[in-house]
Amino acid sequence: VDCIFDRDSRSTAMSSLLNLLDGIQSEGGVFTIATTNHVEKIDSAIANRPGRFDRLYEIGDPTTPLITRYLATKFTHLADTEVKKLAKLCGRFSFAQVKDLYVSSYMYCIEKESDPTAAEIEKAIKETRANNKKHANNYATATKHTFGFDANSDND
Repeated sequence: VDCIFDRDSRSTAMSSLLNLLDGIQSEGGVFTIATTNHVEKIDSAIANRPGRFDRLYEIGDPTTPLITRYLATKFTHLADTEVKKLAKLCGRFSFAQVKDLYVSSYMYCIEKESDPTAAEIEKAIKETRANNKKHANNYATATKHTFGFDANSDND
């Protein structure tokens, strides 16, 4: 939602969105979900008004055990010890980065028509990390913002 509209809350597109969120015409049972990677870019006309978005949930990066389970379902040909080692090498990969690692590791094997080896997957991990280094650095240093009602509050 941070990339769709001009940050000017007076724009026609933003005005239309705000009218929809405010429910000029009641649509009973409608549940609106919006996502962003950049909370700080959300216009305050959306972020700071109750009734538009009442809850904020941050979905963090997967844990090493979760990455291990995912990789175990994708690389069934590898031993558990290899999968655990690879998951640890992933570090703080996002869900998207873990998926990219899976796809990249199979790209190395297209010509040989076989499953990737642990070494090829490790190469894909390094490549994924290099490709996403800028993103990872920006995410790690980004200021976290909470807006609207806090999901843990008693303002229901």
